[in-house]
Amino acid sequence: MIQDLYSQRILGAVEEHGFKYELFMSCLTKCGVELNRKSLSNLAVYEPKTFESLVDLAKTKLREEADSEIAINTKPVDGVITRGML
Repeated sequence: MIQDLYSQRILGAVEEHGFKYELFMSCLTKCGVELNRKSLSNLAVYEPKTFESLVDLAKTKLREEADSEIAINTKPVDGVITRGML
């Protein structure tokens, strides 16, 4: 029951910043952030600026992964110099 309360608080705070709960938790893990749901819930309630920073970190990680995935799956255009060619 308490676990659900923590998850609901995190969900509400994450959605407030325009992000999805599952992606948020996944990206935090990939970034090496080892905060449990209780800690994240407390940050969401009592330290909203700190929580917002964690959401920004998760968004940045997601963007970096998307950029690297795009770079891996696209062929360079003829006549355009890319970082991969240097």
